[in-house]
Amino acid sequence: MPEAFPLEILLQALWTQGGTGCCEPAHALQAASHGGVLQMKKAPPVGVEMTLSNPLSGESVVARVLGVQPGSDRLSSEVTIQFRG
Repeated sequence: MPEAFPLEILLQALWTQGGTGCCEPAHALQAASHGGVLQMKKAPPVGVEMTLSNPLSGESVVARVLGVQPGSDRLSSEVTIQFRG
């Protein structure tokens, strides 16, 4: 199983929900070769595919939401994702 490591990267998350496009900042908290954990104020539903963009590098990846749970601060959510590919 790939090892996950902590990190702190600001990303932009884009997804469609109910026919409406959503855009929300996300902080990558943990990453591995297959996915990671994001901290977000507005969490997408489980099963949704979203595009994650790094505004500094201009790189993007597509990921699927596997799970959502309350964040440690109770104001945000921790979103578990799996990279597509």
